[in-house]
Amino acid sequence: RVDVYYSVWHDPPQTTGPGTFIDEVIEHAGGRNVFADAMRAWPRVSIEAILRRDPDALVIARHAPDAPGAPWLEAPGWRELRAVREGRYLMVDGDLFNRPGPRVAEAARHMARFLHGAR
Repeated sequence: RVDVYYSVWHDPPQTTGPGTFIDEVIEHAGGRNVFADAMRAWPRVSIEAILRRDPDALVIARHAPDAPGAPWLEAPGWRELRAVREGRYLMVDGDLFNRPGPRVAEAARHMARFLHGAR
């Protein structure tokens, strides 16, 4: 399994914890949520906590179609992550990934292609 950090928001960093539908999407896509052991469903985390877990891949929710990429990935801390150094991050449509509903299966397929290549 690929260790995944899912970015719900970047400032302050917020991710998905255990038992959320995004946690399940990560699992169904063949990944492992690096914050699956968090005490909350939607925890705010520090960049230091993310660095300690050093995920293999980042999945970043974009909250508007015309939102810029993720320039904050060049900031100290973020750029030290293995996933950033190796270019293993994916910008995703927040509407697709952050809303539970019938399109969750599409989100899981999209994430699986990113994590494991075409299947």
